[in-house]
Amino acid sequence: MSNPTNFWSGIGNIGKDLELRQTTSGRAVTSFSIACDRYRKDADGNQIKDVDWINIVAWGRLAEVCSEKLSKGRAVAVQGRLNMRSYNDAEGKTHRTAEIVAD
Repeated sequence: MSNPTNFWSGIGNIGKDLELRQTTSGRAVTSFSIACDRYRKDADGNQIKDVDWINIVAWGRLAEVCSEKLSKGRAVAVQGRLNMRSYNDAEGKTHRTAEIVAD
């Protein structure tokens, strides 16, 4: 049995300008969302466009390059891996989120 592969690829438009940050250890990180269009037909056969927002995170030198080159509204192709993580909000409630770690 082979190892499963965690690979994601998509094309979309960037929803807002990127903001480059540094972790406490000094590692560069940026995150952004892309809008990916998806089409389907309703019961009458009319085409309907849906939009899926995909969260993307980039680390290290890739984060720096993304922050320099990418901006709101620009089309971008992203490849990476799906990452599930959890975090606590200000009230202490735990949330789970999915994001693509770009490579």
